[in-house]
Amino acid sequence: MAFFKSGKLDQDQIPYFGEYGRRIVGAENPEDMYNIYPTGRRNLIHNGSMIVNQKFEEATGVVNYGTTGVTDDHKEGPDRHHLEFPANRYSLTIRRGTTNPAPGFEHYFETELESATSADPDTSNDYIWFVHKLTGDDMTSLMYGNPQAKSTILSFWVRSKHPGEYAVNFYAAGTPSATRIVTRTYTIGASDRWEKKTIRVPPNYETNCAGRGSSTSIWIQWGINNGASRTGGQQHPGWSGYNIVDYMEGGRSNALTTAGDTWAITGIQWEAGDTPTPFEYRSYAEELLNCQRFLYRINSIGGASRLALSGNYSGSNAYPTLFLPVPLNSAPTLLYSNLSALKAENLTGGEVSPTSLSANTNGQAGADIINNYTILVTRSGSFTQPINLILRGTAGTDYFQLSSEL
Repeated sequence: MAFFKSGKLDQDQIPYFGEYGRRIVGAENPEDMYNIYPTGRRNLIHNGSMIVNQKFEEATGVVNYGTTGVTDDHKEGPDRHHLEFPANRYSLTIRRGTTNPAPGFEHYFETELESATSADPDTSNDYIWFVHKLTGDDMTSLMYGNPQAKSTILSFWVRSKHPGEYAVNFYAAGTPSATRIVTRTYTIGASDRWEKKTIRVPPNYETNCAGRGSSTSIWIQWGINNGASRTGGQQHPGWSGYNIVDYMEGGRSNALTTAGDTWAITGIQWEAGDTPTPFEYRSYAEELLNCQRFLYRINSIGGASRLALSGNYSGSNAYPTLFLPVPLNSAPTLLYSNLSALKAENLTGGEVSPTSLSANTNGQAGADIINNYTILVTRSGSFTQPINLILRGTAGTDYFQLSSEL
């Protein structure tokens, strides 16, 4: 058998190459080969394996975009992922699940329906979406908004008690503005069984996502429940102008209809190219730093957790500085569970209760506090020494955090 024809490898004569083998052999340059089968760092999703869970609690009675009565920036469950849904229409439980995980994974994001106060979502404007957001800085490699924009593939494992057709929507915003969406569907074939899905996404030649910098440029939204007002338009197989009625077109099933229904997801990977590759497992340390760019949280473990180095003082004010493990995405919001769980401890071990905490805005610009954060601690009466700020609360319930979540 002749393997060469006119001085070139005759791929048709080597059947064991397969489709992708033939394409790789026929690649004319490294870029073509990379587009066929990418290598190196591939996954654009943060914490796609749900390994990082800085909040670590299970949230129950969630009725308003994930808030649970504590100012927690409506982000519950594993880091970098959250739910969106209309206020006071559903009551949900949100957790990081570990029982019966998907093949190759130990954790997953799961939401469970406790109760619904709304009409049938098939005939209403109700919705529940699972959302992951990316910044413009995260999107540089895809070259969106340029003639060289790349095709991508989204892969994930999903589980629901209700088989049927579901939708995933990609919403892109750029600078200058060129808002576009593309909608894809996938089918869950069996009840309460993990299934892997792969979705191909065409290049986006119009939206310069990278120009958004540290602001949100991409919303990936999985439709869990969708009413008619979200699915009554036309499906977008390619990037098209935004219209809310087209958002989840094609996603006809609702995963959360009866109390006890669950929807779960894990193993999310979004990568350049037109060939899905195995999930890119990252170490816990690497994923943690990726997540701490958006959320730095210290949870109470009982006793005392020191939050900051000693800071100078002036009268009733003290200024401890918290040095961050990685620069934050943007100037953060200071959040904490309970002021009474925070104490100001002087160098000789004496403690006093602060009356308020806030960012020290005196000479501290936004560009400064993404690298370290100086806290203004006030009290009634005067500080007599430099102080540490400590967290002394109930294990697992009290926390202190800096959030620059999208």
